Amino acid sequence: PRLDSSAASDVYKRQEVMVQWQSDDEDSEDLLHTLYYSPDGGERWIVVGSGLTGRDYLWKLSDTPGTTEANGLLRIVASDGFNTGDDQSDAAFHITGKPPIVAILTPREDSVFLQCEQIHLNGLAQDPEGRLELALWFLDGVELNAQLIDLIGPLDPGLHQIVLTAVDAQELTATDIHDFAVLADSDCDGMSDDFERAHGLDPGFVQDAVWDLDEDGLPSLDEAWYGTSPNDDDTDGDGYPDDDEVRLGSDPTSAEDTPTTIMVSPPEESLAISDTIVVELRVENMQNLYAAQVEMTFEPRVVEVVDAHEFMPGVQIEEGDFPVPEVVVRNQVDNDQGTVQYAVSLVGAQPGVGGSGTLARIAFHGLSAGESPLTFTTVILADPQSQAITTKRVDGI
Repeated sequence: PRLDSSAASDVYKRQEVMVQWQSDDEDSEDLLHTLYYSPDGGERWIVVGSGLTGRDYLWKLSDTPGTTEANGLLRIVASDGFNTGDDQSDAAFHITGKPPIVAILTPREDSVFLQCEQIHLNGLAQDPEGRLELALWFLDGVELNAQLIDLIGPLDPGLHQIVLTAVDAQELTATDIHDFAVLADSDCDGMSDDFERAHGLDPGFVQDAVWDLDEDGLPSLDEAWYGTSPNDDDTDGDGYPDDDEVRLGSDPTSAEDTPTTIMVSPPEESLAISDTIVVELRVENMQNLYAAQVEMTFEPRVVEVVDAHEFMPGVQIEEGDFPVPEVVVRNQVDNDQGTVQYAVSLVGAQPGVGGSGTLARIAFHGLSAGESPLTFTTVILADPQSQAITTKRVDGI
């Protein structure tokens, strides 16, 4: 191969270079070429381009490692599928070195920490030519005696700046900078002083971290972590207690994000003897539902299930439309024992359904005075990969 200019300075001052070569085959014109580059006189070779059918290649130098000296080489290998031939550039050339690559992985930009907390440093420092000399951390302008992965702190409250600087053998440098904040936590209980004052807690009393003032199942420390109020069991006012939302994976601070729920709808209904009502098994805020298995109990001395499919043996409930079942695995009611077993699924490689809808409908006929709790005993909802979907259950009566 040959470069489009024989002057070495012409090569490294450009962002791209046209590489040209000649090749032929007595048996075929269909040759494939692979272009290699060596930055060190042939000790190691890097693939520049492969599967090349032409006789030239526009070589981008922006990401190409520089040469150690003026000892860069190119090599072209041609193949007809059975035999190969190769040639190497006649003259060495120079490509200017590239600065190091530096990134601060942690702490992230604008991170927030507490006064008594240690801070993880995690940095990346590499040199394209493999000649990294050193990497240095600086905190608020002062050099740290720290490795690329290390721990610092605790730090005083306030704004801080962390800097990672790398230098290579050519004295080329690169720097990454992140700002972060440290909040006051006088008693080191994991809650900031501002949070404790805002919610009636004591910044000087460590034991209030385990209090559960609103009795929602979340101690004050967890409330601080999730951004919820330790004085309100439903911070976002969406009808779902904070601990339910945390357990089920929804955001307890956003009324727009509610947990996936399966419920009896309506949750409470009156029924006269000899009358019939229909309740729905509703699924709310679902994502990617592919299959469902539900088992329930009712009081068989008070109500019985009306058969939805009289032409079929046994007693069944009515299938819903969320999802529209492609296969009914089980649909069975035992009016003597007061149990309902229902399982449906989609079929084949397809996404599940999302949103809200009716999984099934159950018609109840009144038999005698009393109450009949409608209780979920088993709920298994799954996505197309057969992964269980965490779901809140709301029984009925």
